[in-house]
Amino acid sequence: MKRSNILLIAFFSLVFVSILYLYITAKNNEKQNSSNIVKSEYALPPFSVVVAESGSQVSIQLSDTSSLVARFVGVEKDSKKPFIVRNDTLFILANKTNQSIIKQPDIYYGKGVFIDLYCKSVNAVVGKANSRVNIQNSSLDSLSVLSLGGLMSVNANDNSTDSNTSECSYTVSACKGGSVDFSGIKMSSLMIELDSAKMIVTKSDIIDLQAALKNKSDLKLIYLDTAPNNINVSKQDSSTFKIY
Repeated sequence: MKRSNILLIAFFSLVFVSILYLYITAKNNEKQNSSNIVKSEYALPPFSVVVAESGSQVSIQLSDTSSLVARFVGVEKDSKKPFIVRNDTLFILANKTNQSIIKQPDIYYGKGVFIDLYCKSVNAVVGKANSRVNIQNSSLDSLSVLSLGGLMSVNANDNSTDSNTSECSYTVSACKGGSVDFSGIKMSSLMIELDSAKMIVTKSDIIDLQAALKNKSDLKLIYLDTAPNNINVSKQDSSTFKIY
């Protein structure tokens, strides 16, 4: 056998072994991660405002009952409750692990504490620095969203069959590098204030849009189902507003 053929066979054998090794390693990690998840569920008193503290990761869904499920993934279960309630405000706390490993808010999966929040209704949601909040929205009349340096996303409820689902009035404020993402939402009105922040609205219906952008903020409207009836956007020269 020619030397070149031997080298070629050796090369492809090495590639095959490497791929096989990576596959087996990934499967082992997947099994370890699935078996290394501890859940705790808590009943909640009434509240109307949610504050995601710095480093917390929260998914909010509307439900007939109010409860909170904490998933401890690859970390020890904390003896302390991952939340506190003061007056009408629910504060979602982040443990030390989350605060140390969540350096980029767009990294959602991995080690840490992940909160699944179920509630009958919510009037306002606040996300602090390095937090990630996802709101699965349905049947809301109004909602106020404030991002203080974290990442927020609001999505229509995929399981809903109601054509009027998510038709409501929104107020969005973001600053300190905060980012807000809306997708598939029907809105009678949307009021936006961005200060050194960015927002993307995708595949949504907006009847009335009011926006103020400053300090290198960025607002994008992408693939809207229908064009807004009214658009009023004021911005500084350093900020950008585009419709695609």
